[in-house]
Amino acid sequence: MLRRPVSFGKAAPSAAAPPGRRRAPRSAVSREGRLKLVAGTETCRCDDLSLTGARIFLTRHTPQRGDVVILILGNLEMFATVAWRQGQSCGLAFDEPLSPEVLVRLRG
Repeated sequence: MLRRPVSFGKAAPSAAAPPGRRRAPRSAVSREGRLKLVAGTETCRCDDLSLTGARIFLTRHTPQRGDVVILILGNLEMFATVAWRQGQSCGLAFDEPLSPEVLVRLRG
């Protein structure tokens, strides 16, 4: 089972996005990947990507809001929490922001 590291401090005020708002602009991509869930690993497609998260599409098991997952794109693994779910799509919030260089590389 995937577990998030325990944190006893509060997030910095600038790190939180206002309710209903993204923390970083996103870019449209179409990239195949894998999503590690408690139930196993699923194939996914990443449709949008930003420094702080991604929107993915799955054809089988869609995780629930709040689930901790690992998104695998190429040789990169990103820990994330499911922020929302709608049908076969879900939004992921990365535990650690991507660097701008990694984001450019993933955009292709």
